[in-house]
Amino acid sequence: MRASFAARLTGLAAPLIALCACTWGVDIRVSSNPALPAPNLVRNPGIEFAENGVPADWRWSTAVPENFVADVSSEGRSGKCIHLTAHSGIMSGYWHQSVPVEAGKPYVMTAWFRIGGGRLLAYVHAAGRDGPDLDERFYASSMRNHFLVPVFLKPEYMAGIDAESWHPIRIEFTPPGVLPGR
Repeated sequence: MRASFAARLTGLAAPLIALCACTWGVDIRVSSNPALPAPNLVRNPGIEFAENGVPADWRWSTAVPENFVADVSSEGRSGKCIHLTAHSGIMSGYWHQSVPVEAGKPYVMTAWFRIGGGRLLAYVHAAGRDGPDLDERFYASSMRNHFLVPVFLKPEYMAGIDAESWHPIRIEFTPPGVLPGR
């Protein structure tokens, strides 16, 4: 659970007021970046709503659709999740969502993932009209099911990320310049 609070400690020097004729106070502020609680800008973030195996507000894309099984799974960390299985490593596939943000304002994108083999890329991308683009990335990979195992390498040499556990993703970013309204 995330929390932020502000506390004001005053009167710590009250016994000294008569001696030094001054007051003393300490202002302690604990906050987060960005300030919390912050609204979740992702629509349908828990994949609660789906029709025909497609989660509402999420989009699936790839150049080779026959290489993938993309669907909604009930095996999520706390319910449903979007799921992607590639039959080979010939092409990438993406679940994505466009989210409106403000230029110059700090944001945090968080998610959870589980990977049974291959590679995962989570990224935040925006194209600035008059400035630099935003491209913040998080990578994870698993050597499980690698083509060298078990013939050339022992499976224990390729351990890596635990495929049965959920792992966090956290990408902090501040959109630069003027962003287009998408």
